[in-house]
Amino acid sequence: MQAADNKPNKYVAYIGIGQVANTIESEMDSLEYTIDQAQQAGKQKDVDRLMRMEESIKSGEDHTPRDLVRKYGGAARLINDNMDYYKGFLTNPEYNLLDVIRFVRGVSETQEILLDEEKENDITTLVKGLDIPLYFVMGKYDYMTSTTAARDYYNSVTAPIKDFVVFENSAHYPQFEEEERFAEWLIQTWKSLEESKTDRIE
Repeated sequence: MQAADNKPNKYVAYIGIGQVANTIESEMDSLEYTIDQAQQAGKQKDVDRLMRMEESIKSGEDHTPRDLVRKYGGAARLINDNMDYYKGFLTNPEYNLLDVIRFVRGVSETQEILLDEEKENDITTLVKGLDIPLYFVMGKYDYMTSTTAARDYYNSVTAPIKDFVVFENSAHYPQFEEEERFAEWLIQTWKSLEESKTDRIE
């Protein structure tokens, strides 16, 4: 979004899939969901772990543990995202076993850094609007980057054209979880942008 804000002439539109918004709001939403799901599943150990973290997450010191968000369906619902990565690495000729090791190591070494950077650089204060069409594409059950927090950001950000699209059966990966519907949406959106461009020229 910052790149699109700085150089709008380089972009036709901005599409944010699993859009990052206010980190603390997103993390608190994620925490509430994960506690609720753990309670429903009767996993008291997970509930206790999450409850102990509530104050540190509320203050921005911690994040809702991603292993638990994933465990309770807040990352993916129609796919096994981690297993799909590994299968892709191991069954495609472009990759090998070392790439699996590099991938796992890369995620483990950078995820907390990325989450901290998002927290310290609140996108909702950095970008208040775009001069190009803007689309937020979210899975209904996304608790890696909360759909509720993304909608709050969407409601405040300005753009000449904007839309908030929710995929009802997906979590963080609607482009993979509901890939046919996503492809249809993307094609239709591109066509509408092309038609709009033609209308402006005429």
